Amino acid sequence: MADPGQSELMLKNFMKFLPPDKATQAFASFEVTLNGTITKQALVKWVVDVFKERKSLSLTLNDNRTVIIKINQLLDAVSTQLQFQILNLNLEFRKRPTNQLTKGLKSLKRGYE
Repeated sequence: MADPGQSELMLKNFMKFLPPDKATQAFASFEVTLNGTITKQALVKWVVDVFKERKSLSLTLNDNRTVIIKINQLLDAVSTQLQFQILNLNLEFRKRPTNQLTKGLKSLKRGYE
């Protein structure tokens, strides 16, 4: 990107590839020296910083993914337990003899009359 033999980058080097507003914005993201150039050390430092931030973000996303998986497993377990409880109540209700149910309904009916 720099001209041959040039050891620093200048804003004009960015403008060869980007529109002026984007070039200015990109140039400002680096450590610019007092004479308005970017040194090789500043470029390397910027690349290392970007890599570290990307790695940190990746680890954070992996942590979040792990938490979501654990919550999903917990909710699956709770849902399964709830379904078994409902099934158990339904089976207990069906085990009762029919005559006990009708007696109970008749006594409720008499109580309202």
